[in-house]
Parts: sequence; C-alpha cells; structure tokens
Amino acid sequence: MRSNALRVLIFGAAASLAAAQTFDVASVKPAAPESRYAMKGGPGTSDPGQITYSKVTLKSLLLKAYGIGWYQLAAPSWVDDAKYDIVAKVPPGTTTEQLQPMLRNLLAERFRLVVHRETKELPIYALVVGKNGPKLKVSATEPEAEATEGPQVTSVSLAKDGLPAMPAGYKGHVIGMTVGGKTMLRAKGETLKDFAKMLTDMLDRPVFDLTNLTEKYDFGIAWSVEQTFEHESNLPPGLEPGPNLFTAFQAQLGLKLDPRRMTIEMVVVDSVERAPTAN
Repeated sequence: MRSNALRVLIFGAAASLAAAQTFDVASVKPAAPESRYAMKGGPGTSDPGQITYSKVTLKSLLLKAYGIGWYQLAAPSWVDDAKYDIVAKVPPGTTTEQLQPMLRNLLAERFRLVVHRETKELPIYALVVGKNGPKLKVSATEPEAEATEGPQVTSVSLAKDGLPAMPAGYKGHVIGMTVGGKTMLRAKGETLKDFAKMLTDMLDRPVFDLTNLTEKYDFGIAWSVEQTFEHESNLPPGLEPGPNLFTAFQAQLGLKLDPRRMTIEMVVVDSVERAPTAN
C-alpha cells in the first residue's frame, strides 16, 4: 500500500514538473513578411510574463533552448533560413533557467524535434597570455550595476587614439569598421571570458578563455579583416592595411589566439519539421 502511495506521489510530482516546463499559451507560425527580428521578454526582462520572438530562425531557437554556441549544433542547413514568429505566455515565477526546458518542450511539440547529444573533437582557438605578459588595464572598481552591453555597433565616433569612443555610462564593448575591412574594438569592464564569447561569433571556430585572468579589463584593439582572412584588398591607393588579428592580439593586448583541438558536447538534430503544427 505504501509502495502504491509512493508511486502516486512520484507521478504527481513528475506531472507538476512537466506542467511547470510548458508555456501557458503559445502561438507559433511562420514569420509574417512585415516582421522585424526581435527576441524580447521573459524572465529577467521588463516583460517577464511573455516572450515575443519575431522573425527568428529555428537555429536561434535551438541555440537558446539548449544554451549552446553555434559550433555545438549539428542540424539541417535550412534551420538557419526558416524564420518564425512566436508569442508565448510565461507562467508567473518562471526563472531564466526554467525557460530553456520550456523552449525545448515547445520545439518538440510544435516542430516534432528529436535530438541526441554526443561529443566531437573540433578545432578551436585558445585565448592565452602572450610571451611577454598581458597588456590590459584592470577596470576601476565601480558600484555593481545592471549590465549595459548592447549589440555590436558599426557606426561610432573615434577617440584621439583612433579607436571607437566608449559611450558614457556604457560597459561591454563597441566595434567600428572602416573602409577596407579594418576593425576597431574598445572594451570597458569586460571579462576575457565574455571577450572570448564575442570573438566566437566573429571567427570561424569557437574561442575559449584559458588565460586564468579573472579581472574586468579596459582595452582596445584594431586589426584588418582582409589580412586575417586573406580577402582581396579593397583599400584605397596609398592606405596601408592594419595587422591581422593574430599579430594584433600579441602586439596590442599581450594575448595570443592559439589554434588547438578540443572535445566538445554537441546537440545533434535527428529529426525536425519545417512547418510547425497548428496553434
């Protein structure tokens, strides 16, 4: 008798957990032509009771649902093209950590998503300290405040040192680009772990911070995209290209991007449907 009661109790707890991992109401449909990209709302935002995703790719949904980087996903190529509009009511009290399984359940229900995990050895860049030590300035200690880092900026004013001027009250990084593919970056109050994540989105392989430097830093760097990736030069006559990224890291930051291989956990899509089930 006690065993049956225990089974009922366990089943009830599992059912409650499953219910807590689903949205109250969800609308999923192919993106409308007039939609503009947005991923708004949810836990930790000004609208915690609803997520509103517009013109998002299935790939971006998968990355968010599983908390992985682009390099950890093995999926059909079309997931990077198909776009959707999603509006879902989030149960009160949902945390940021609880949102991921809710998204996974939504993808399984509406897109018939089936995945498995496996490990794979991939090429990476290890961000390490250069031979003469780091050339980084530790950020001044300031009262803790909400993060102000926003999207990368491609149109910025320049400071006297030729690098992007940091907007007042801004923390994180800003990026500017000039004619010919020269990239300039200034960071304020940035950890090298976050810097590595930003580089991962810019380069052809993931970047992992292995410097063991744990402070927040202020720094700047400029390099040539053309020199880094051996693109055909579009520089005006008489204008010299900047250094490639790897040379710039050593000379300007005292850091090094070291090519290596690393075993990484992957999420592999076994099957998924392009057309979501009806609302």
